[in-house]
Formats: sequence, structure tokens, C-alpha cells
Amino acid sequence: MRKTKWLLYLIGLFLLARVLSGIKWSEFYLVFSGFGLETIVLSVFFLAISIHIRSQRFYLCLDQKISRSSAQSIFYLSQFFGQITPGRIGEFSKVKLLTDQGVDTTQSIRILIQDRFFDFLILFTGFLGIFLGQALWLIPVITIFHWKVSCYWFSMMRQGLYYVSILFLTLCSYLFFVLSFATYFFSAGLQEAWLKLMATVFSATLVAWVPISWQGLGTKEQVYLAVWDQHAVETLLAVSLAHFLSTVLGSLFICGIGVFFCRSRS
Repeated sequence: MRKTKWLLYLIGLFLLARVLSGIKWSEFYLVFSGFGLETIVLSVFFLAISIHIRSQRFYLCLDQKISRSSAQSIFYLSQFFGQITPGRIGEFSKVKLLTDQGVDTTQSIRILIQDRFFDFLILFTGFLGIFLGQALWLIPVITIFHWKVSCYWFSMMRQGLYYVSILFLTLCSYLFFVLSFATYFFSAGLQEAWLKLMATVFSATLVAWVPISWQGLGTKEQVYLAVWDQHAVETLLAVSLAHFLSTVLGSLFICGIGVFFCRSRS
């Protein structure tokens, strides 16, 4: 198991080294240093909205008698741990935090899977749209299957409108995440159709789930370079790295503030 983990990390480092090899550092620095404070603040603002919507969604995913503030506190804390661990494995802390609230361990695992699978449905749609456009029919099939499983696991999911509402919140949260990326993308002078921009960011975020690097560093860039080969590599890498830093540092700050306020309300 330990050898497998290190092999995955080495693959991640190889991908990152492959991305960075041969770039013109002066051009990279010129773009990276050109992002102003207003761009950073706007990107983090959109990120904060995205995280807040997902915390609300997490509360709705619970089929337990847990207060909204406690549920949001669990979400923010797990997100905080997720930012400082490879492959977001820190999010598994949701299981421990839920069991501390009296939720059965089996049900806690189901809640974790449920929470992440809503993310998967939205992100996988973008991935299919970019790389396997002819396979988009898989989305309604997977969605219906997921809804049936959800009905079995959680009684409130038997209301189809409830399920659709959570799916809609998930989509909204990732749209704001795309906006946080687009802030840097357009600030760097790049242009792209909104649908393709959205699908590309969705695809890169999904690929980043593969636990071979810290927060997808190196794997996301491979997707951006593959899709946007018409843009300068240095510009894309500057945009991606700036957004990466905003996402990690911004998430730590936002989730830390979120935990403080949620616990003060409890």
C-alpha cells in the first residue's frame, strides 16, 4: 500500500515536471505578476460563494437531526483538512465528525459518498462534453440510477424535487468556481466561449480527484494544455497556478472563518 502511494506521488511529480519543462520563465513571471489585487479578491469572492453553496447542499444531504450550523461546521472543517492533504483525503474526516454528532458510521459513509457523487455528476458532464461528446447520454442514465440509490439510503430523496434541488445547488456552486477561474483567465487576456470554459474547468477539477498530487497540481494543467493548445503555455500555467494558490489559501481562510462563525452560533 505504501509503495503504491509513493508510486502515485512520483507520477504526479513527473506530470508536474513535464508541464514545467521548457517554458519561458520570464514570460510566465510577466503574466503571473500582472494579476492585480482586485483580480485576486474577486476570484476569492466567487470561491467563497461556491464553498458556501456547497455547505448548504451538504446540510440538505443529511437525513439526520443535525442543526444547520453544526452541519456547515462539519463541512467547513472537512474542507479545511481536504486542502492540506493529498487527493483531498482529509474530506474523509466528515465520517468522524458526523459520528461525533451521533450519526451511525454506515450512514456517515453514505452521506460522504452522496455528497461527493453530486459533485461527480456535474463534473463528469463537463468531462464528457469535452472528451467524449457522443457519450453525454450516460448522464441521465447515471443520474436516474443515483437517484434510486439515494431513495434507498435517504427517505427525503424519494421526493424527486428534493433531489433536483440538491443537484441544482451543486451546479450553481461549480459555476461560481468556474467564475473564480475565469477571473484570472480573462485578466490574462485569454478568450474562450463560456460553455467550453465551463466544461474544461469541470474536466480539470474531475481529473484532479486522482490522488497523485497535492490538489491536482500538475494534473489540471495537463487538461488545460490539451484543450487550449492555441494559447501560450506560459500564460495558461500562470493562470492555473494563480488560481491554484487562490483556491488553496482562499479555502483555508474561508473555511476557518466558516468554522468560527458556525460554532459561535451553535
